[in-house]
Amino acid sequence: VFKKTSTRIFVILDEVDKLFLKKSDIKNNLLKWPHTEGSRLVLICMANALDLVERELHSVSEFKARPPVLISYRPYTHVQLSSVIQSRLSSFPNIIEPTALNLCARKVAATDGDVRKALDICISAAKEKLQDMRASVPAAPGTKPPSFFIRTPDMLAAIKRHYPSQAIDAINSMPLHYQVIVCAGLGLRVRFNSDQLATAYKSLCSRIRISPVDKVEFKDIVGNVQAQGLLEFSMK
Repeated sequence: VFKKTSTRIFVILDEVDKLFLKKSDIKNNLLKWPHTEGSRLVLICMANALDLVERELHSVSEFKARPPVLISYRPYTHVQLSSVIQSRLSSFPNIIEPTALNLCARKVAATDGDVRKALDICISAAKEKLQDMRASVPAAPGTKPPSFFIRTPDMLAAIKRHYPSQAIDAINSMPLHYQVIVCAGLGLRVRFNSDQLATAYKSLCSRIRISPVDKVEFKDIVGNVQAQGLLEFSMK
């Protein structure tokens, strides 16, 4: 069929790394068709694995003679991931705390940049929050039920389920003001210095109604947090 037409035929396949792993006969047939004499087929494959050609396609003889053209795309940045999540939540604004959203986006961007994983984490946090609300004591008659709002601890729990890591365990085991400083830093969407972090920290303390530590203790905590690699910023 690819030889009988004078029109060039484009076939686009997504998730080919998963397809080829499961069906080797499909892999061999698909990849040979564009190389048959007189074929008008152009095959465009999309995969998550950057080493797919070297790892899976080395056995296809046609690829040795005419290797495919490879185009690599950079993974999503945390800014792009935040934008995608916010667009998906356009019908439900203000259900995720900005700091929690930024934490999710930065974690996924720092690992694989997979937007689907970022969305899965948000869905997991929402489901867990709903379960907690249903299990809680019903509101007294005449009072409002608790509002649905995903906060940073909810997102941290969801991230831990998807990415069990030493960093998250370290944050969970930290004293309260360490956690507040980390959250304040994550809430700053651009590169920041210690003065900006101090301002964000005091603002967050005011929001959660706790007294901030003094300048000397703040400096010590910031030094420890930075030493653990949980925040990167300029000291000026």
